Amino acid sequence: MLGSCILVTPVLDEGRTFVEGYVPSGEWIELSTGKRYFSRGTWKYFDAPLNVIPISIRCGCIVPIQVSAETTDIARKKGFGLFVILSSTDDGSSAAGQRIKASGELFWDNGDDANLNYVHVKFEVRDRTLTVTSTPSSVESLEKIDLKELDVKTILIVGFIKKPAAILVNNKPVDFMFDNDLETCQIKNQSFLTLIPIQVSAETTDIARKKGFGLFVILSSTDDESSAAGQRIKASGELFWDNGDDANLNYVHVKFEVRDRTLTVTSTPSSVESLEKIDLKELDVKTILIVGFIKKPAAILVNNKPVDFMFDNDLETCQIKNQSFLTLSKEFMIKWRF
Repeated sequence: MLGSCILVTPVLDEGRTFVEGYVPSGEWIELSTGKRYFSRGTWKYFDAPLNVIPISIRCGCIVPIQVSAETTDIARKKGFGLFVILSSTDDGSSAAGQRIKASGELFWDNGDDANLNYVHVKFEVRDRTLTVTSTPSSVESLEKIDLKELDVKTILIVGFIKKPAAILVNNKPVDFMFDNDLETCQIKNQSFLTLIPIQVSAETTDIARKKGFGLFVILSSTDDESSAAGQRIKASGELFWDNGDDANLNYVHVKFEVRDRTLTVTSTPSSVESLEKIDLKELDVKTILIVGFIKKPAAILVNNKPVDFMFDNDLETCQIKNQSFLTLSKEFMIKWRF
């Protein structure tokens, strides 16, 4: 077993084209054929011709995968695929939608840092929805890890008896390929998908709440400094923030929107009382990362004042850090110009 999801049953005797191996209880998929089978914790025979190593994956698992390469460093640059094996097949019924589940996780560091700078990514399928959440171990880990390594190149979901009417990524329909024989749907080349996190983890939720926020802004298209690019670029998001233990619906609603090369952040409390119930220091902004710059902007302005920023040509990003006066509890604007 590799973890709790992957079972490898190698042939150890020369010349044999089959092998018998123990399979733990549960439903599995044989990787070479795509066929499901059930085990009660018994032994099973696998065909094993010269070019096949019998590998089974437990149903209900989500496994991050990478393309092989000559070296680990090259492989890390190729991004990820997600292999999602639904716990049971989806025949389109409401009952199937309720019982289908899958989960998995990934810990990712920079490969040579002993200081435990990593990103923890969790995957979960519930109600026909795959949710991916990502948490860095510290603010420093966002600087130590090449975030481009966490790009998602393809997603393969196994367990469809019928072709879905639509697949949506962040509520937007996308193209996909359906294979009736293998019962799979594949989503490819969604260049805007990434496993990058936006808030720092800690030993407890209370500690994490004190560490403030990062904003991760992915522009709808790249900015090449042309006026046409400036007009078409958009991005949006929102946050509801309460004090974590108040049942009286005291919260702050924060909205983010990019238009005309300007990020506008507006904040609305649910009531006057909510400003007293919530520790507004929790809404401090520690860093802002904007993705989609083909060229380095001439300037970035926060509330119409120029600020220092870091530009990464390879990642097409600009990062603004340590703006201690920024908070999600008050409105602010960030503009860039060429």
